[in-house]
Amino acid sequence: MKTRLALWFPLLATLVVMGCEVSSSGIDDTLAEEEPSLRLPTPSGPWFVGTSHFTVADTDRDDEYTPEADVRELNVQLWYPADLEGLGTVTYMHPLVVDLFSITQDYMTPEEMTEALAGVGTNTTAGAPLTGDIPELPIVFWSHGLGGVNSLYTTFAAELASQGFLVVGIDHTYGAFATVFPDGTVRSIRAANAPPFPEIVRIWAKDMASVLDELEVRNTSDPDGLLTGRLDLTRVGATGHSTGGSAAADVLTFDPRFSAAVTLDAPQVGEAAEGAGVDDPLMLFFAEPSEYFSNAVADRLQAPGYSLAVSQTTHFSFTDLPILLDLAGVPQATRDASGRPTGRLAAARNNQIINDWSLAFFDRYLRGGAGALLDGSGGQYPEVVARRIGLVGRVAL
Repeated sequence: MKTRLALWFPLLATLVVMGCEVSSSGIDDTLAEEEPSLRLPTPSGPWFVGTSHFTVADTDRDDEYTPEADVRELNVQLWYPADLEGLGTVTYMHPLVVDLFSITQDYMTPEEMTEALAGVGTNTTAGAPLTGDIPELPIVFWSHGLGGVNSLYTTFAAELASQGFLVVGIDHTYGAFATVFPDGTVRSIRAANAPPFPEIVRIWAKDMASVLDELEVRNTSDPDGLLTGRLDLTRVGATGHSTGGSAAADVLTFDPRFSAAVTLDAPQVGEAAEGAGVDDPLMLFFAEPSEYFSNAVADRLQAPGYSLAVSQTTHFSFTDLPILLDLAGVPQATRDASGRPTGRLAAARNNQIINDWSLAFFDRYLRGGAGALLDGSGGQYPEVVARRIGLVGRVAL
């Protein structure tokens, strides 16, 4: 099973191979000190977007990445709808992660990428109060790709939050590019001696279950004073890119608290593809062409489902990279020649397609909304080839 690990980390082998730990300044929703020179697209929903962090230490789980650890520790970022902006715009990416990412990419010099990422505004603010318009928020978990970090998907997470969802992003420790804990400890990706890929997918799916356990506790009494009594724990979905998408499908196969999922160009593995399959609604996005496309999950789906292929996209189109490279003025030829090409579809259009179809799906299957796109009204998206899968078989929309 290819995992694209080499594409994310061509220059950091000596750092990542042991999943080493170093010291840093930690995560504290650092506020941007000055007006950003670049800004992500403004979310289109009716609410502002607030954000916060917390850490989960699941003492009931051994960390399968590190057999010597009997606690699985995870960093979690929340994006949520707010009536007002908070204390200030948060920085896009932790400075240490900026430095590491900058030396592993090939779109521009490391110095240029560091400057670009340091100047990105997120349209999300720390300290914003939850909106009072939604008594109990539906929940969507977000899971990054192998070697990714939550920051690289801020555009999608903020859009869902602006539309009324609590978005729960997990940096999967030892599978994320670098996880920076509040005490300053940094745990980088464990490339050598990592579990086999299907086991990684299950670990990440169990991470979602662990964080949902924590949300249940915080819904009763949140020590941060944000979530108490505000969560609808009967309406929980999951989404993710690549390995994170595989985990989003996998969690449906063993945790009944999760009831719908969207996968973004994800490998087809585990129980969803090779076992009993999924019995909850599922949407599968694929690049066109995609090395991960198959009918394995679709053929085992025992619920309503949808499979979408988006032309002019690549595996990396399902990240913030198309937007970031547009903002930084990186030429198309440079993107095409990169080890992480981002496709030929215009960045704004790329994001609109992913956002609109995902929102339609979660609106229908988590909120009981219309989700009109799912009924075949997607003629305004000629880049998308969509079909129904699951209970109805494979039928074009």
